[in-house]
Amino acid sequence: MATVSGRLDRSITIQQSTAGVDPFNAEILTWADFVTLSAERVDLSDKERFGVALEKSKAAQVGSYAISRFRVRSSSLTRTITARDRLTHDGSTWNILGDPSETLEGRKRFIWITAARDTD
Repeated sequence: MATVSGRLDRSITIQQSTAGVDPFNAEILTWADFVTLSAERVDLSDKERFGVALEKSKAAQVGSYAISRFRVRSSSLTRTITARDRLTHDGSTWNILGDPSETLEGRKRFIWITAARDTD
């Protein structure tokens, strides 16, 4: 049986935003890489996605999307990740759906990040 750390076979980059203004004084966000991490990617089942789809529909967001959970090692950097951040993986940008949660396995050595990307 593989250890959890043996399944961290993907690379993700966490990005954080900085607010600025354009020439018309409208707010714009500029994204910058914060940290690149090894991660495990677990795609959500249709049943799990249904619960997230219900929440997104309440927020009036429609369209087709993929939802996955990414497990990363817990560190002083990863514990600062929030839903205001986003991540990139395999050339796609993923929106983080909520504040990451610590896992109970390995005495809280890992964090789960749930994220969604548009597939339209």
